[in-house]
Amino acid sequence: MIRSTFGAAGAMIITAVRSAKRSSFQPTELTEPTGRQATFSDANIFRFENGKVVEIWNHRDDFGLHEQIGSPIHAGAPPEA
Repeated sequence: MIRSTFGAAGAMIITAVRSAKRSSFQPTELTEPTGRQATFSDANIFRFENGKVVEIWNHRDDFGLHEQIGSPIHAGAPPEA
């Protein structure tokens, strides 16, 4: 869903957000599949100049996703096993 647009001096910025629901069926490096369902969201900001994308910023709620599927959460590198 496009949330906002802004244009000035030949440049345009478009902000798009989405929410998705999925289940954990693929293993990751930290956890086995749980089958739990999780809802997460992300936002993308695109900057256009002369009709072409020249920059993209992405923000995804990885913390919320991992918390919902029961994956270990830690700051920085994973702890040694």
